[in-house]
Amino acid sequence: MKKLITLLSLFIAFSMTLPQLEAQVNISNGQTVTENFDVIGVDAVATLPSGWKVDKQTDVRMVGTYSAALTATERRGGNNMGTTASNGIYNFGAGDQATATDRAVGFLSSSSATKSGNLYVQLQNNGSANINYFTIGFDVEKYRNGTRAEGFQIQMHYSLDGTTWTDAGADFNISLAYGDTANNGFAQAPDSTYHVTAQVLNVVLAPGSSLYLAWNYSVITGTYTSNAKALGVDNVSVVAAVASTADDATLSSITSGLGVLSPVFAPMTMNYTVALPFGTTQTPTITAIPSNALANVTVTPATDVTSATAADRTTTIVVISEDLSQTKTYTVEFNVATTQSNDASLSALTCSVTPLVPAFSPTVYYYTVELPYGTTTTPTVNAVTNYPFATLVITPATDVTSTDSLNRTTTVAVTAEDGTTTQNYLVQFNPSSITVVDVANIAGLRAGLTDGTVYRLTGEAILSYKQTYRNQKFVQDATAAIMIDDFNNVLNTPYNIGDGITNLIGTLTVYNQMLQFTPTVNPGAATSTGNVVVAHLKTVNQVVADDQAKLIKILNANFANPTGNFATNQNYNLTDATGTIVFRTNFHEADYIGAPVPTYTVDVTGIYIQYINTKQITSRYATDIEQSTSTDMDGYNSFIFDAYPNPSNANINFAFNLEQTQNVVFVITDMSGKEVYNFSGNLNAGSHVITWDNSNNIQSGVYFYTVLINNNVRNGKLIITQ
Repeated sequence: MKKLITLLSLFIAFSMTLPQLEAQVNISNGQTVTENFDVIGVDAVATLPSGWKVDKQTDVRMVGTYSAALTATERRGGNNMGTTASNGIYNFGAGDQATATDRAVGFLSSSSATKSGNLYVQLQNNGSANINYFTIGFDVEKYRNGTRAEGFQIQMHYSLDGTTWTDAGADFNISLAYGDTANNGFAQAPDSTYHVTAQVLNVVLAPGSSLYLAWNYSVITGTYTSNAKALGVDNVSVVAAVASTADDATLSSITSGLGVLSPVFAPMTMNYTVALPFGTTQTPTITAIPSNALANVTVTPATDVTSATAADRTTTIVVISEDLSQTKTYTVEFNVATTQSNDASLSALTCSVTPLVPAFSPTVYYYTVELPYGTTTTPTVNAVTNYPFATLVITPATDVTSTDSLNRTTTVAVTAEDGTTTQNYLVQFNPSSITVVDVANIAGLRAGLTDGTVYRLTGEAILSYKQTYRNQKFVQDATAAIMIDDFNNVLNTPYNIGDGITNLIGTLTVYNQMLQFTPTVNPGAATSTGNVVVAHLKTVNQVVADDQAKLIKILNANFANPTGNFATNQNYNLTDATGTIVFRTNFHEADYIGAPVPTYTVDVTGIYIQYINTKQITSRYATDIEQSTSTDMDGYNSFIFDAYPNPSNANINFAFNLEQTQNVVFVITDMSGKEVYNFSGNLNAGSHVITWDNSNNIQSGVYFYTVLINNNVRNGKLIITQ
C-alpha cells in the first residue's frame, strides 16, 4: 500500500565525488605512464584519475577486486595528523591538508576497520604487439607515526583479471617494520619518503589485454591493526618494455594439456617440468605462443613419457626470431608418478565470509566459522587438493540457521589418486554471538550509541534516494531519516526509490557531526513499494540539528551574488527573510550542474546537511529549484505555507509549519463557492502536510483555498487538470 509520509532524506559527505564510467590507462611498448595524484585537488572526497581506484578491506593484507573498488578518497590529511585521526582512505597533502598542491593517496587503519587499503590501476595494452615486461617505480610517504610493533607496509600485487592477485615480491615492497614511540603526526608532512626505483615486473601483456596493479596497505604480520602508521603512495611510474622486434625469439606462454608447468611460466625461463598421474602413457600436448607472432616455433613432442631417460620424456620448443638472428630453446620434462598417490590432503581451504577457526592447516580437519548476524544463506567454501590428481567433492551445508550442527556443516570430501584413500574436511557454520538491539523507528535508531553496538530497525524505512557513490542509500520513516553508508555493498538487493525496507541491521558512526548507518546484513526484498514522500517546509532560522538529513523546502529565497553557472563542490549562500544557509553542490550528477545560478527569487527543496557547525542544503534535481510564485511575507514568522504541485492532476500537498500547538482551519471551494474539502483541528508544533486527494469526483477547473492559522489568513488558487 502506498504511504504518504514526510521525506526525511539523507546526508551525503561534505564533498562527494562524481561516479565515473569504468576507464583504463592506456599503455604500449616504449611508453611511460606516470601519476602523482596532484590533479585530485584538496577535498576529502576527491575523484581519482581515470583508471585509478581505491578500497578498504575488513581483513589484513587483503586485496579486493578492481571492479568493486571506488573512484574517490573519503578523508584528507597532511600536517599534524592527530592521534585520534579516523581510519579510511586518505587524500594526503604534503603540507596543509586544505591547501597543499602535492597530493598522495593512502590509508590509515584502526583496530576494527580499514585493516587493509588498496590503490588500484588498470593498464591496457593499446598497442599492436606484446609488452614483455614493465619497469615500475613509486614512492611511499609517511604521514603519521604508529606504535604498532609489527609495523606497516605497502606491498604491490598484480593481476590479469583484476580479481586474482599475485604478490609482486620484495622488490615492490616498502616495510616499516617497527613501532614508533607515539601515534603522532608531523609539523611538516610527510615526515619520510621511501622509494621503489625501476624494478622489473616480468609479465607479458598481449594487445588489448589489461594488467591490474594494486598497492596494498596493511600491518606486516599478525591481525592487530590499531596504533597504525598512515602511509601514502605517490609518484608512480610504469614503463612498458621496448616493442617486440624482428629479433625476438621468446615465448609469451606455454601450456600443457595435462598437468601444470613448474615453475610458473616466464618468457626468460627456459626449462620446466610437469608431474603426470600414475599410469599416463600418452605425451600431453604442449601449446607454445611466441611473443612476436612472426617468429617461427617448432614443438618436438617427447617420444616416451614412461622412459627412464629424461631426454625421451622431454618436449622441446625451438623459437627462431623473425630475422633469423636469434634462437631460444624451451624444454618441458614430463615425470609420471611411479605409484598411485595416496595423498588425500588439501593445500588450501577458504570461506567466502569470515576466516576459518583455526587457521587452515592440511592436517586439521575440522573448522568453525562465526557468521555475520542475520546470515541465512550458506557461504561458499573453496578447496584445493595438495596432489593435483586427487579429486574432491564439496557438499554445502543445507541450512545455516538450523539448530542441528550437521545441517550447518559443509563437507569437503577428498579422494586420493589411488581411489581408496579419503579424507573429509568439515566447516561448521555457527550463528553470530553478537547481541542485537531492536529499535522501532529511525528516531530510536538515531538515539543509539556509536560504540559498535549492532541495531536492528524493526520498523519499515522508505528508500528516498540511492547512488553508486559508496553504495549510499537514504531511508526515512515518519520519525526521522538516516544515511546508509554501504561501502561494502551489503545491501545489494536492487531496491527502487519509494521501496520500504524492514529489519535493517548495522552500526552507527558519526562523520563531521552527521550520523550514518553501516549495514551488516542484507534484509532482502522490499516490504512495500511506491511510497510517496513530501518535503518539510522551513525557514532558514527554523532549521536545527534535529533536521539533519531531512528533505526540506525553503520559500522566497535568493542566491547571493548570482553569477555564472553551478559547479560541483561549491558553496552558494542562499538567503530568505530569516537568515542564510549554504547551498552546497554535493550531488555531482544533478542536472543543474552547469546551469546558471538563478538571479530571481526561488523556492528551494533539498537535503539538509549539517557540516560540523555549518547549515547546508543540497538540491537533488533542477526541479528542486523553482522560481517562487509568492512574495506574500505577511505573517511569515508565524507560519509559512506552500501548495504543490499546482497545477495538478492528482493529489495536492499543503505544507506548513506551526510554532506551537494551534487550531488550523482549511477550506477548498469551487468557482461557484461550493465547498469541496475542509479540515479543522488542533495540530502540534512542527512541520505538517495536509493532502487533498482530488482523484474522485473532482472536475478539471479552478479552485480556491483558504487557510486560517493563528489569526493569519492565506488564500490561493488551485488548478486541476484531470
